[in-house]
Parts: sequence; structure tokens; C-alpha cells
Amino acid sequence: MLKLSEHAHDSKQSCAKEKKIPNLNESFSSFGDSVGILNAIMNLNILAFVFKNEVHCKMCNSGLDMQVLKGKSGLAITFVLKCFACPYRAEFSSSNFHEGTQIATINTRFVYAMRSIGKGAEAGRMFCGVMNLPQPPTKFSPYGKRILNAAKLVYEDSIQNSAKEAICEIEGNKNIAVAVDGTCQKRGYTSLNGVVTVTSIDTGDGDSKAFDAVKKKNIYGNEYPVEKLECIGHVLKRMGTRLRRLKAQIVLFSLNILYA
Repeated sequence: MLKLSEHAHDSKQSCAKEKKIPNLNESFSSFGDSVGILNAIMNLNILAFVFKNEVHCKMCNSGLDMQVLKGKSGLAITFVLKCFACPYRAEFSSSNFHEGTQIATINTRFVYAMRSIGKGAEAGRMFCGVMNLPQPPTKFSPYGKRILNAAKLVYEDSIQNSAKEAICEIEGNKNIAVAVDGTCQKRGYTSLNGVVTVTSIDTGDGDSKAFDAVKKKNIYGNEYPVEKLECIGHVLKRMGTRLRRLKAQIVLFSLNILYA
């Protein structure tokens, strides 16, 4: 894996795809410091050939020999460049590291990718084996905690911005009806994995447990308290169920009297 700086595009002149993938026709030296990282899978034999034949030592202008050091940094590998003619030597990693740690960011990205498609460490090892990549980290849990903390920061910022946007759309009215619903990975509320959705609508709706969870979190702050509005569809459903049950009981009672 080679780390390449991601080019930031003007959001007004670029589509979503352009903002995600930089224009590789431009020079990477012109990108400067930008948000995000672009990773590429590369054949290291090609890279070694380029260093040997196309890149020259800055001390004696000879070719450079590329070596790969074995390490325990998962997908991050260490390259060593040695001059064929002089003592010049340079060492660099294929990934940067989280500040103040020895945790390679490419490993965090890999764990995040596996979790995003519902796969774990075993699937990650199989993928890397088939692709002839270095073996990924043996334990996903340390990276999972880091990803969880980052996800919390993102979602808290996102919901705050969503609330402000919704208020602006209705000219400052903070009384916004929303639909709240939730689901778990497994039935019976025994799963540790679940999701809650809150959607702005004209009339409120929502599962009681999902609403209680949202209200307890106080995610919009004290300035925007969450209140539940009963949806007429839920009322009709409950009323219809009770009326059908009552009808069945009346019919059964009438038949008992008739045959008595």
C-alpha cells in the first residue's frame, strides 16, 4: 500500500465522485496538505525497477536498490533505498502513523473497510492472502475502539448540523416533527449492533424504545428538546387490531349462546 495525498476540489465545481477521487493527471507535489489519503495497491517489482533505473542517488547519481523490511505493522511496510555505488541510504514507510503511536493509519482504514462490509479479521486475512498483500493486524479490537470514537465525533457533529439546517428551512421554527425508528442485527433486542434513524417529516412517528433512546441521549442539546407525536397510522393500526379481536370475541360469544 502506498500513501498518496488526496487533492481537495472546489465543491461548487466538482461532483461527489470528483471530490472523492482526485485528478491523477495532476502532479501530486501540487496537492500540498489536504484532507484525507488516497491509497493504491502497487506491484513492488515495478517500484523496485523504477528506483533502480529511473531514480538516481542525490549524492553520486547512481541507481538505487530497494529493499522491504519485515515488520509487525500489518499492512504498513518499510522501504529501504540503498545506493549501488555510495553509502547513501533512505528509509520510509508505506503509511503514516497516528500521532504519538505506532499504529499505522492504513491498518485503521483496513479494519474500517472490513467492518463496513460486515467482515472481520478472518475475512481480512483471506483477502490479503489472495491479493499477495502483507498480513493485516491480528487483532481488530484496538482499531475498533479508535474507529468508534471517531464515528461518535462525526455523528454528533452531523446531527447538530442537521438540526440547524432543518430549523433554517422552516424559518427558525424549532418545533420539528420527526419519525424515529430503530432496528437491531438480531431479533429479541439481544444484539449489541443496532441503528436508530431520525427523519424530519410533517407528522411524527416512531418506535417507543427508539424514541426513549434518542430522548435519553439528548443529542440535540437542551435547546432542542425531543417530543413524541403519535402517528395516526399507529393509532389506526392499534384500534383496528382491537376491533378485530372484539369482533371475533362477539361472534364466538354469539355462537356459544346459539348452541347452548
